[in-house]
Amino acid sequence: MQTLQYELGNFKAISADVRINPDLSALHLDRVLPPQEMIDRGAEAAERALPDIKRVLADKLRRDRSNRRRRARGARQLAQHREAALACQLVDHAAGRRR
Repeated sequence: MQTLQYELGNFKAISADVRINPDLSALHLDRVLPPQEMIDRGAEAAERALPDIKRVLADKLRRDRSNRRRRARGARQLAQHREAALACQLVDHAAGRRR
């Protein structure tokens, strides 16, 4: 049963950006670790994962900034295109032509 839970946890964690895996190898069905020891092991694992967490956050922020710049550039180009189309329509209208 324990192996099945472990494998299910691994399967669910596939899509995680960072996995924090505390060492709970001393945990068995017949022996439960004291709560503070489990907390300490989780905190140690989180400390070990901090560089990966920081890297993932930095990458996501960099991509987000890049996407914002790309969307702003696209919006400016669209506005310029619309202004040019409107200008052409005004010129055509003034000349008595229709598009």
